[in-house]
Amino acid sequence: MAMTRQIMTWMARFAERQEARPLVGGQSVPGSRDLRDADQRNLSLERWHLLLLLMLLALPVLVKLQNNDFWAHAKVGEWMWQHRAIPRENLFVFTTPHYPWVNHSWLSAAFLYFIYRMGDIPAVQCFEYLCVALSFLILWKLWVRERNASGMALAAFSLAVATCQFRFQPRPELFSAVGMSFLLSFLVTYCAGQRKHLWSVPPLVVVWTNFHGGVLNGLAVFAVFWVAEAISTWQEWRRGKKGIGPHDVATRQLKHMTLVFAVSMLATVINPYGFHYYSSVAPGRIAMLRGYLLEWGPLVDFLPQLNTFTLSAMSLFTALALASFVEMKPSLDSSGRTKRSLRLRATPFHLTPFLLTVFATFLAWQALRHLWTATQILLAVTMMNLFVTRASIRRSVSMRRWNVAGVVVAACVGATLFYQNVSTSQRNGIGVDPSSVPLGLVRFMDANHITGRMFNTLGDSCYLTWKLCPAQKLFIDILNAYDASILAAAHQVLRGVPSPQVNIRRWNLDYAIFLEQEISSPFAIYLSRSPAWALVYWDGRSMLFLHRVQRFRDVIERHEYRLTNPSALGENVPADAVDAYLNEVRRSLRNPVKSPPLYVVAGNMFLQVGENVSAERCFSEAQRRDAFDVRAHLGLGICALRSRKPERAARHARWVLMLRPRTVEAWNLLGSAHRENRNLRKSAHAFRRGACLDKGNSFALRNLADVLESLGERDEMIRCLQQLVKNLPSDWDQRQRLALALLSAQRFREAERQLQIMLQQRPDSTPTMYALAVAKSRDARVAVGDIVTLLEQAIRIQPGLKNLILTDENFDRFRELPEFKKLLGRPQ
Repeated sequence: MAMTRQIMTWMARFAERQEARPLVGGQSVPGSRDLRDADQRNLSLERWHLLLLLMLLALPVLVKLQNNDFWAHAKVGEWMWQHRAIPRENLFVFTTPHYPWVNHSWLSAAFLYFIYRMGDIPAVQCFEYLCVALSFLILWKLWVRERNASGMALAAFSLAVATCQFRFQPRPELFSAVGMSFLLSFLVTYCAGQRKHLWSVPPLVVVWTNFHGGVLNGLAVFAVFWVAEAISTWQEWRRGKKGIGPHDVATRQLKHMTLVFAVSMLATVINPYGFHYYSSVAPGRIAMLRGYLLEWGPLVDFLPQLNTFTLSAMSLFTALALASFVEMKPSLDSSGRTKRSLRLRATPFHLTPFLLTVFATFLAWQALRHLWTATQILLAVTMMNLFVTRASIRRSVSMRRWNVAGVVVAACVGATLFYQNVSTSQRNGIGVDPSSVPLGLVRFMDANHITGRMFNTLGDSCYLTWKLCPAQKLFIDILNAYDASILAAAHQVLRGVPSPQVNIRRWNLDYAIFLEQEISSPFAIYLSRSPAWALVYWDGRSMLFLHRVQRFRDVIERHEYRLTNPSALGENVPADAVDAYLNEVRRSLRNPVKSPPLYVVAGNMFLQVGENVSAERCFSEAQRRDAFDVRAHLGLGICALRSRKPERAARHARWVLMLRPRTVEAWNLLGSAHRENRNLRKSAHAFRRGACLDKGNSFALRNLADVLESLGERDEMIRCLQQLVKNLPSDWDQRQRLALALLSAQRFREAERQLQIMLQQRPDSTPTMYALAVAKSRDARVAVGDIVTLLEQAIRIQPGLKNLILTDENFDRFRELPEFKKLLGRPQ
């Protein structure tokens, strides 16, 4: 709230020092010679600000190409160039052959493939940068057309870049962003009186329709402008009816906008699919995508994945847009003193900025994929609210402050973007990122002529589509040319529902491909343990399982991994198989595609059998290839901890936490390093953070309980043990430890409940019977017979307990009772 108020104060002071000048019909109020000189001085400053913005855009855009939508859309473009046709049915999946497909991005696919053919991946990345830059430059022109607010524009645009950076990818959405900027420019300048007509919009809609389905968002923005104009015209009509003023100009403007809007709506049917175009954005289809794809989910689901700096930039951008709606105006109070008060800013756009803000919020709330569009709309809203200001003859203090603030904000956003890249393993540069696309897998499949019906997941389908199709068909691809049943089937197969055997028979699968994040899925684990399947390839990035059939026999004999399996990391390796296990790990390192994930997985496998030196060598090689690889630093930290070097392990853990503060494994490593170094307070803090981030982090909870016990913090240790036994109900040792801690804290009823559960798990445990009898002896509601029965059972199993019962003070008040005398064999 304080941040928003400060922004509003700065903007209000800036507005006070401006000369209000409405722009009507493109005519400007003539300025003095001093004003023209000031404009010339500001022109060079504006150019420097623009250069800073262009440099800022390079950080999120010019990153090495990963396994994203570009590959699939480029493959569609290649198919179109080869067949001289527009696809009308499913092309690349075997699960829904001949499924009708409305490809609303067909022209984008052809264009992206053309760019690729012209200059390979560097040309694609340069084209991506040009499109992203153009989408912002069009709006920048609206901001600085008066050459008086480039500092404010730099701050706003820098925050906007940080907000929507996640959508900067070489995909059809690029064309939609450019189209939205052009549309906003046409509409804003028309409503401000600087454009005579809107007939540029229908041709834009025709082109936009064939490039991307985001044209419907553009038409919705046009509808918002029309609604605001209609309300304004109605208000003018009411005032004109009362004789307050003319309204014929507003009426003509509304009629013109209505006609252009109607023509623009009709222009959307100028596409190869006609009215069927709208079937690709039907509500049922959108609901299907929202259920399975993150980018179709609401923005709030994505926010927890962001770092603090990016969230701060997004919050500042939103605050700036909201602050533009108000201004601080001076007024005289009853004593004649000047006071300032907040009020809504008066603009020539009436309700348009407010309605656009509501619509932008709705878009971002509906789906993450609309974040870029929502950001563009909010930029236009902020500009519209400040559209009528003009620089004063003398350069104001507020202007200088905004210039400084713009540069500072741009520098902070640049640091945020760089941090975002390194913390998410994105590499700045030109080319393809080998650690994110299955290069080695595709080479292996080509070299060994592996064909048939495959299982793949949605995440790895993009690059596989580019390399394998149409010679081979996928189980699922990213083009969404299928119904909801295929998305559901892919998730069911991955989860092993109803069972892996049923799914294999249903789809007649010959081989299966898994990405790194799916190697621990139930289906991958089943294939790794099934004798009917063989693991023949893994590189840390992907895995390939082959069905043991005759045509794969030679490949399996030459390449099968019988012992090493990324899905089975953590399982014990038999002592007589260690040498064969190590040989397989070394064989995997002969993969011609050297990537950090390969060395990280190999290092973890070496650690599994105690080969600390080889593991450290692998992690070091992974770190050499990618200095910001989080898993490489974690592996080096574990190696250092095993080598009794806790300081070095702590350094690696802190490095990981600097990049990804929510990495549970790093907090575990840091806590272990501090514990090894006898710094129990810091160790407890690290384990506590790890347990807070992941309630199921049993390693942190177990070690935290040990450290807290050493520190004498019994109450927190009990809470820690309670969470631990909740996570691991069958862990008898930790439950016993919790029961004893509760007994020592004299929390006998809670201890009694834990001991009863323990007795159910191990009915013959005499220590548990004895401890439960002690707990019951402190509960006045428990009958003596229950205590005697427990002790009788314990004595029957271990007769020596009689002597302990005779000396135990907990039973002093029962010794004279007949039941106890009989139990202990004493005369009554």
